[in-house]
Amino acid sequence: LPSLKVNALHIDGDNVYVGVFRKGIYQSPDEGASWQSLNYDLPTLSIQAIYEYEGYLFVGTDIGIYRSKKGSSHWEAVHTGPQVLSMYGYNGKLVAGSSQGTLLSENGGKSWIWIRQEGAVHYTHNIGRRVYELVLNGDLIYSDDWGKTWQETFYQPREGSYVYEIVQVGDSLLLSNNYGV
Repeated sequence: LPSLKVNALHIDGDNVYVGVFRKGIYQSPDEGASWQSLNYDLPTLSIQAIYEYEGYLFVGTDIGIYRSKKGSSHWEAVHTGPQVLSMYGYNGKLVAGSSQGTLLSENGGKSWIWIRQEGAVHYTHNIGRRVYELVLNGDLIYSDDWGKTWQETFYQPREGSYVYEIVQVGDSLLLSNNYGV
């Protein structure tokens, strides 16, 4: 790999994908013993998120979302715009968190619509079908209807920090931030 700073990581079966800081996307078919560049005609090398879905590889970049059919050497822009920092799929839908809100695709990533366009979302996550937005200002927002309505989650301590990660344990949610869990 051209650098040790990795912005994105995704594992799909035996394949490991990494987004290397300002150097693009790389794939290892052998658990990291060797790496190959997948940059091809990708117009930016600032990869922030990687996700594989139904035979396509998606990358969130500083200038939008691109996809490439696995095995292809061509990237296609499917959403241009703000920096995309996270992506995941659930029940046939793809969700992406960006520096300007959250995007949704219901057609395999061919097109994307805004489901919330407020605040810089550093991470999106799902617990079941619930979409969580972890926003840089500290807000933790969720939607149970794919972005039609949103609710705020209140947590403490919050001052001067935002949520890095959220997981469900039984009936409770565990959040990590600068103060711990």
